[in-house]
Amino acid sequence: MIDVPVDGPESRRKLALDTVLGRPTRGIPAFWIHCMEWSMIDRLAGLPEGSYEANPVPAYRKMLENAGCCAVDQWIPRNPLTMGRDGYDGAKKARTATTGLKELVLDGMRIDSPEAVVEHLERFAFPALEAETARFDEDAAVRRMLEGEERMRAEAGPWMLKLPYMELAAFPKLAYGVYGYENYFMAYALYPEVMARSFRLLVDLGPRTGLFLSCSSSIAPGVPWENLKALAEGFRHYREHGRDAG
Repeated sequence: MIDVPVDGPESRRKLALDTVLGRPTRGIPAFWIHCMEWSMIDRLAGLPEGSYEANPVPAYRKMLENAGCCAVDQWIPRNPLTMGRDGYDGAKKARTATTGLKELVLDGMRIDSPEAVVEHLERFAFPALEAETARFDEDAAVRRMLEGEERMRAEAGPWMLKLPYMELAAFPKLAYGVYGYENYFMAYALYPEVMARSFRLLVDLGPRTGLFLSCSSSIAPGVPWENLKALAEGFRHYREHGRDAG
């Protein structure tokens, strides 16, 4: 078992909000964690094994509460169900650009080389972005986003400060999920002038305030319990003692 934090929902949300606003805080809040192994979700939640599979949202939420998390941007409690009990089961899933699809075809084009990636970007992706920008309805988008955020905030519960994810604050990102790793990253290396048109690199400068602790987007099955326990204990330590803790 882990030591369940004794703080309350209001103090935890306040710590997260103060950090977002750049206010001085004593502790460092813990950000969202996303454990993919069902049995470890149950264990972090302090629930009997099988609880997550039977009723995923309450078990996932309890895992975050017990781990000491203060804020989430993504809220995807059912996402671990896209994998099997013990990890990714490729035999049961449709292949994609990043999970071994043998032949990738986009808009009638075979994406089988870095040159094909560049051609698709120039012929289809860039014009589509321009067209999407031209027909963008800001009022409708804001309304849709706020309604979605409210639904997620209610489901995440009172312990979590719900922060916007990229649906609210889009940022440049690598498109390997569309084109696949090999050809996309070869295009990235061979045609930087084309890639520069689709995104700008972000500068990673950590400010003195506004720091959240987090980890990888997903914690893959097979991570030992001792590691997850240390993660939760580390979150609690820095939440209580702050950046300068020994």
